Amino acid sequence: MKEHKKYFIRLYSGTGNELFIYSFYKYLQRKFNLNIFLDINSGIIQKFGTNPEGTKLTLNNFKTNYKIADNKYCYIGLLGKVKRFIDKTLISKRNYFTENNFNINVKNIVNSNHRINYIEGYFQDIKFTNYSKKILRREITLKKTNKYFYNLKKKINFKKSLCLGYRDFGYKDKLVFKKIDKILDNLNLKHKKIYIFTNNMNKLLINSKNLKKNKFEEVKFSFKKNSTQALDLMTNFNTFIIGSSTFHWWGAYLSNNTKIIYLTNNIHKSIKTSKMKLI
Repeated sequence: MKEHKKYFIRLYSGTGNELFIYSFYKYLQRKFNLNIFLDINSGIIQKFGTNPEGTKLTLNNFKTNYKIADNKYCYIGLLGKVKRFIDKTLISKRNYFTENNFNINVKNIVNSNHRINYIEGYFQDIKFTNYSKKILRREITLKKTNKYFYNLKKKINFKKSLCLGYRDFGYKDKLVFKKIDKILDNLNLKHKKIYIFTNNMNKLLINSKNLKKNKFEEVKFSFKKNSTQALDLMTNFNTFIIGSSTFHWWGAYLSNNTKIIYLTNNIHKSIKTSKMKLI
């Protein structure tokens, strides 16, 4: 390990975001043997954008293994935000590595000549997740399951069920609901019970015509409090209907039994798998 150089990756909140960043952490650590740390403080509460529920750190609910950055490297507080902006845009651009249109130059990171290095982005790329997929599946398992999800896992016949993930980000989503109805018209899915993972069940019921024609059950949870429990349950299904939410993407990706993943939204090409079908 190159101990003389240190790398600090900023962790953004939202379970899906955290897992992509964690997979990139694992990629750099395992492939290049970098001395790398996660900043779990400066970016972890975002009550807007990609984390509308204001989810706090969820990574520690799993059996993850990483080194935590000392706060002196983390640009904490308002002054920290100002200093970060100055550093990454004006002063320290050579040792502050950021994504550009979802691309990150790994070669520049590894070959940096600086003792202290900062990395920032979401790193949504299948090559990073696939590199450590077996380890991720082992580590992204719950330390503790609550009673509600434990009982659900015992009750559900996953082979005869379907996982529907809908995340309401405040858009009208008319086309999304049409695509959900089109998928549910599939004769191969008629016999399956639908388990729904959403933050807006009422909107889904109002706008989907075919959902109410099927047997369904809402998995009731709070993204802010129980997102990791819900994600763990999702990984047991083999058929999925999901949108652009990275939370639902991880639920489908970590499943050992995936047959098909129907997509209601176009997602980044970099995270499409061979079992994903855009409707």
